[in-house]
Amino acid sequence: MSDSDERISRDFFARDPDEQADFLHNTWCNTCREIDLGMVHPVEYELLARIFIEGQCAVCGEPSITELVEGDEDDPDEDAQEGESIDLDADPSA
Repeated sequence: MSDSDERISRDFFARDPDEQADFLHNTWCNTCREIDLGMVHPVEYELLARIFIEGQCAVCGEPSITELVEGDEDDPDEDAQEGESIDLDADPSA
C-alpha cells in the first residue's frame, strides 16, 4: 500500500457546529434507501486525496459514508463544500 492509499484521520469536531449538523443530517442510507435519516458516530478522514465522513445511519445503524466535494472557488454563491453520499454496494459497471 503506498502513502497515497493510506487513510488519514481528520477532526470532524473541529468543523463549525452548523456545518457538523448539516453533514450529520444530510445523509443517504443504502440500507433504508432514504435521505436525511441522520448519521451518528461520525469519523472524518482523507483517502486518495478525497475527504469522507463515515458514521452509522441513525435509524438502522448500518454504515453511512459521505464524500465531501469541493465547490467552485470562482463562484462565490456556491457552497465551499457540499456533501454527496456514496453507495458502497453500487455496481461500478452499472
